[in-house]
Amino acid sequence: MKQIIEKHPVLPCFLVVLLAYLPITSFLFAVKNDFFAAYFPLKFFLSESLDAGQFPLWNPYLNYGFPTYGDMSLGYWNPGTWLIAALPGYNAYTFTLELLAYLLIAVWGMYKLCGIWLTDIRTQQFAAIVYACSGFVVGHLQHFNWITGAALVPVCLFFMIRYLRDGALNNLIAAVLSCFWLLSSAHPGISIGFALFCLPLVIHLNLLGRKHLARLTLLIMATLLLSSGMIYGYSEVLPYTNRSAPVGERVVTQNATTTASWISFFFSLPVTKNDAFFRNDISMRNCFIGMLLFASLMLIVLKRMRGASVFFLITGSFFLILSSDLMLPIYKHLPLVNYVRLNSEFRLFALLPFIIGGAIALKDGLLHHAPSLHRILRIFCILSGLSVVMAIGYSFMEGERSLLNLTTLNGNARAAIKALISGLSMADTFIIHGSIQLVIGLLMAKCVKAGDMKKLFQMAVLEIILATLLQLPFTGVGQLSPRKINDMVRLSPPGISSPKMIPEHVLASQHPDTRKIIGSWELYSKQIALDSLFPYPLVFRSTLDYFDSGTQETNSMKPAFFFNNEGSVINKIEYAPKRIHIMALNSVADTFVVKQNHYKRWHARLNGKDIPILVKHRTLMGVPVQPGPQNIEFDFRNDSVKLLLIAELIVVLLLILAYAWITLKKGHRMRYIFP
Repeated sequence: MKQIIEKHPVLPCFLVVLLAYLPITSFLFAVKNDFFAAYFPLKFFLSESLDAGQFPLWNPYLNYGFPTYGDMSLGYWNPGTWLIAALPGYNAYTFTLELLAYLLIAVWGMYKLCGIWLTDIRTQQFAAIVYACSGFVVGHLQHFNWITGAALVPVCLFFMIRYLRDGALNNLIAAVLSCFWLLSSAHPGISIGFALFCLPLVIHLNLLGRKHLARLTLLIMATLLLSSGMIYGYSEVLPYTNRSAPVGERVVTQNATTTASWISFFFSLPVTKNDAFFRNDISMRNCFIGMLLFASLMLIVLKRMRGASVFFLITGSFFLILSSDLMLPIYKHLPLVNYVRLNSEFRLFALLPFIIGGAIALKDGLLHHAPSLHRILRIFCILSGLSVVMAIGYSFMEGERSLLNLTTLNGNARAAIKALISGLSMADTFIIHGSIQLVIGLLMAKCVKAGDMKKLFQMAVLEIILATLLQLPFTGVGQLSPRKINDMVRLSPPGISSPKMIPEHVLASQHPDTRKIIGSWELYSKQIALDSLFPYPLVFRSTLDYFDSGTQETNSMKPAFFFNNEGSVINKIEYAPKRIHIMALNSVADTFVVKQNHYKRWHARLNGKDIPILVKHRTLMGVPVQPGPQNIEFDFRNDSVKLLLIAELIVVLLLILAYAWITLKKGHRMRYIFP
């Protein structure tokens, strides 16, 4: 076992991170909120379509339909999404395992990236653990495409730097694949932040020579070529949606990691309380990187260090401002930044360089500035002690006793724990986390003074694990287990059902209330029946108008397909999400309406002849018909998407095989994959 760990030093990091996320890795608790309510339904639809033998191009259920290939949160163009959807299929367990896989990728990527600047394995391991358990990852655990971005950014940087330095073909392939994977799976704001982060990094590493620029150009062009299907899909759909315009100052302010949230660098638990004070969503507040790395960042300033640690401190500070409410004066002047609705995601590019810079400074500090590091940790202990004393005093003055109130422990254990956590006040969180910081800080200071580096890192890792476990109930896990989630999903009828020809509001009223747990039941029911707009992931602007005008409320008395006039009868329905075939009989001239958003890829035929589709009721599709029997067909056609996706999957597979062959041929024994 010892030999295996020595050969693969990243393995202990995997185990530590899996322990830090134990509520999830044990499958006792499911990831909460958006993870299953917003991201999972779309992936589930992908699996259900493939299982029914249908290629998913159009999702007809959410907000009266949209092209699946234009949804930036689904990962439609990510080969991993198709692999899971086609083989095991998406359920609560496979989706959770996919999340855990990305956490381990984050560990591996950060370990390899730090190795560019660090030669000490123990410091690399520590930096990798801190990154995977950082405030960004823990805070956004429920936001799947933020986690994929956090996992893949270090991988992209590692292979990009290696390729720019040596120009090796296998490193080019790895860089292209990882950058494509980032673009196809991460939130677009992270891709924009990645591009902004790469510019100063390339300058710092002095990779601006003619050969470096030629390599960078080739890398960019190859990545864009591999991403051509994704670019095509997004560019086609985006103009129809409500996400295609620059954001205003109000949106930027609301979605920032406010300066008040910066106390999470030292105390992560208190930022889970008091929304009025932090003025943002709870997931956007956490910046925690642990006391040891935070103290090391202080060393950079106090000891006027030079080199890479200073670069990373400055770069991290810039992105911290960019992610905060202080960025308002500059956000309009940076390329594409004013299109990012959630600028708090830029703090990923603050914490990443802070962790790398802090790790570099930590190694130097342990060798040359141990007394200064010891003093900083002692000061941290004093601050922790003061926070505990002040919080206790405040609790008694205000009459708060929630931390000492154990009556909620009676009854159901999950409910009791939930009630206890919800009942904590902000003062309670300072007492809890401050006490932990005080004890661990004293132990770390003692280790630094004694020169016991092994125990120092053990104490620092313990702090990271405890901070992660404390934060998870607030931003990571809920009360339900994956098994309970799966039980709810199994209530969905199998396959793709034909719409029931009864009033929409009747169907919608029969839907169970699942929005906060697994998303809107309209998708799981396989019926076109909405009771309200579902704001995520895509909403057509015309659909917003449809709801705002009250037209939807009027039309809810009608089924998914209807004629404007009475006296027309639908005799037969053949239905698939991208094909609708209706046999009907009309006694008068009429208009046949389909409750699906009008979109250019839909085509109609009436009695064997092509006919233009009209926009009816602000957003729906309609065709005029004359008296008599009618054969009405609607088809969603986009062969380009199929061809581009198939070509992409083939090219990705060939690139993976080429990378493995070249690496093995060189005798590297896959050392780029397995550290």
